Amino acid sequence: MSGAYPDVQLITGAGRYEVDLLVRKRSTDRCALSGQITAATEVHEYVCRLPLALLDATGRRLIAQTRTDELGEFALGDLPDAPYILRIGASRDAPLVAVEMGGDLHAVRTTGL
Repeated sequence: MSGAYPDVQLITGAGRYEVDLLVRKRSTDRCALSGQITAATEVHEYVCRLPLALLDATGRRLIAQTRTDELGEFALGDLPDAPYILRIGASRDAPLVAVEMGGDLHAVRTTGL
């Protein structure tokens, strides 16, 4: 399938949450990030209306923000293919997930700034 970009699923724990991310490549330098957040202690307990912030790799610049829906799902549209930090929740000590997106490399890890 020439010209197609594979989707990459990344799963991690972050504080009291389980984070299931989907990186969908749009082109060689653009991607979309979507996923679902559930409670780590309860199977299939969705986390509704949780604020999310996508930050640059330094954690200092806001790139996009959204909230989870009633199923804990979210989508962040057309993004440059770059490393990001996803802040899960509104507090300053909210869990952080580093999402490495660039070229063919896709990785996820929990982090602190």
